[in-house]
Amino acid sequence: MRWHSTLLALMAATMAATASAAAPVMPRAPNHQQAGGTTVAALRRYPRNGPAPRQYPEPRRNSRSRSYRPPIVTQVSAGFYNPGGASATSALYGVRVSQLVDPQVQLGVMLDWVHKADRVSATFGNETVGGVDLSYEDSRLRGRSDLVPLLAFVQVSGRDTGRAIPYAGFGAGYEFLSMEADRPDGTRFDGSFGGWGWQAWAGAALSFSSQARLSGEIFVNRADLSRDVAVDGRVLRQSASFNGPGVRLGVAWGF
Repeated sequence: MRWHSTLLALMAATMAATASAAAPVMPRAPNHQQAGGTTVAALRRYPRNGPAPRQYPEPRRNSRSRSYRPPIVTQVSAGFYNPGGASATSALYGVRVSQLVDPQVQLGVMLDWVHKADRVSATFGNETVGGVDLSYEDSRLRGRSDLVPLLAFVQVSGRDTGRAIPYAGFGAGYEFLSMEADRPDGTRFDGSFGGWGWQAWAGAALSFSSQARLSGEIFVNRADLSRDVAVDGRVLRQSASFNGPGVRLGVAWGF
């Protein structure tokens, strides 16, 4: 029957409209502007019962933060230097300032001070009294020497693995020598010398903090120093050579 077909079509249309009304409607994703004017759509889900999460702006990038400054390493040390014979052993104090251009390479300058001061005795004569030989000595003669090497150096070390770190270095530059001494004849010697020299060393360091190390090393210093002096109307060259080993302990920080 016609009315029966019409009734079925009406019922089907009513059910389709009801299903469409009950289906959830997805909200349109907001558009966000990025740097450069590009528009992107981002779909975000927010909780029904709660505020939307707070949005923080992207931090600015400073071009200066990309630059890297190598750390400055400072070392102070003390030890002994023996340029020739046990009687010539002198106290040594030093400081180094370098830049860590690589985790294992340092470039810098170093300054040492080698000091020796002692008292010597000189015999002026002797005589025999009652079969006993007597001598006359003056033990108030004093002498002093100060050697100051000023060197540029490079030092290469192994990796810091938590154990002893081996290293070796070489430096070259100018060295100064100042001397004063009393002569047996009552006159006084006073002179200053200068010349080129070099040092080479090898040792090991122990890290006792994240930026500090304790080091011990042996070294060799060699320099030929000279000056011009006037003797009997002539100008002569007076020289002094330093060539000997030494040992020093130091503390370095700034790694």
